[in-house]
Amino acid sequence: MKVRFASLSLWFALMAAVSCSQATSAPEVSRLLRTVPSRSVEIACFRNGGKALAMLLDSSSVFRRIDLGRLSDHEAVLSYDYSSTMVPLLGIDAGRSAGDTSEAVKGVMAQLGGLKLHQAYSVDTLHKRSTLLISPSTAAISEALTHIRSGASIMDAPGFSDAVRGADGAEGYVILRNSAAAHVLPAGFLKGMVDRKALSSFISGACEWTVVNFQSYKKKDLSLKPYGISDKRCFLSVPAQLKGSSSKLADVLPAGADFVADMPIDDWKAWYSARCEWLDARSVLVKHKRACDALKSATKVAPKDWAASLNPEEIALVCWEGRKAILIRTRSKLSGELQENAFAGYPAAIFGDLFSLEDESSSCSLGNWLLIGRKDDIAAFATAEEHDPPEVLREKGLTYAIVAPGFSIAGRPDEASLNIQ
Repeated sequence: MKVRFASLSLWFALMAAVSCSQATSAPEVSRLLRTVPSRSVEIACFRNGGKALAMLLDSSSVFRRIDLGRLSDHEAVLSYDYSSTMVPLLGIDAGRSAGDTSEAVKGVMAQLGGLKLHQAYSVDTLHKRSTLLISPSTAAISEALTHIRSGASIMDAPGFSDAVRGADGAEGYVILRNSAAAHVLPAGFLKGMVDRKALSSFISGACEWTVVNFQSYKKKDLSLKPYGISDKRCFLSVPAQLKGSSSKLADVLPAGADFVADMPIDDWKAWYSARCEWLDARSVLVKHKRACDALKSATKVAPKDWAASLNPEEIALVCWEGRKAILIRTRSKLSGELQENAFAGYPAAIFGDLFSLEDESSSCSLGNWLLIGRKDDIAAFATAEEHDPPEVLREKGLTYAIVAPGFSIAGRPDEASLNIQ
């Protein structure tokens, strides 16, 4: 019963190219957030609870079986706490104590027993409004009530108040705790394309919170904002210092491409310098330098010298028809047939583990592109039919682009947008 797009917005944190733009004016903070326990890992707050539940939840969700009646157009907050599983808690604005509102609340409460859901009715004396709390877990209800009585809530979680100030969607927003990525990412997410352990580890350290703003109840053109990236240990502090470039990947993308992680680069030296600052902040720069020294010992070429010889303008990971390849676009045309690759591990050394493959034994050139991967995959890429590229790869001024089954993300220096099919 998880929010369907949560893992997709978390995936945004995997790519290192988005600004840390803040809302120009702080929106009003929903009082319903005061009913959300402090350790929640996903928080979705929307003006119209009925429309939000229809959009956020699969039809199999028990919450979708509740007839909210007159409460369907009330504000609602859906949050998830993590214990041994992801536990949902739904809070619905139950209005004032007027007779018609009370009957509406009673009508909803009368359905919950048959749906094996538990409930509590909480009154906010300060705002003179009430909230109906619903969950399949009695422990979740009890925890919420304990927080409410003590005056504690998700608003007390480190960094959350900053994140919620950037939650300026006209209809609502979702805020995700990045450190909980290992629990939030569903089983099988991008399986066979990106290593799950590496993905969850990276997302956890990308930023503190990710905000997804909704201007409507459609899952398209969603704006994404990272928060907490002023901490140099957060990976998104790297691209926050830089500017992007334009992608040329659409010109060579093969037919059948089902996953693309693309990063145009304006200045690879500035990018690598910022990445080293991040590694230093995490106390792993010495380990990184040792790994680079080991690569140099094996080939007599340092990773930085290898990158300098290519002068890269773009790097991408492409998966198609069960195959994978790393692509690096250089400033001048390359020449070279399919051959043994002497520089396996070098893309990851400069640009990060996303750009690594289990088999990087072969390489060849394709115009300005260097292709790296398994011999059969590289040969197949070089002879593949052209692909009708997704629109996102044709957009101007991208700092990154992600195309995956069910969604795409486009990043620019001042914004990022998410579209979910």
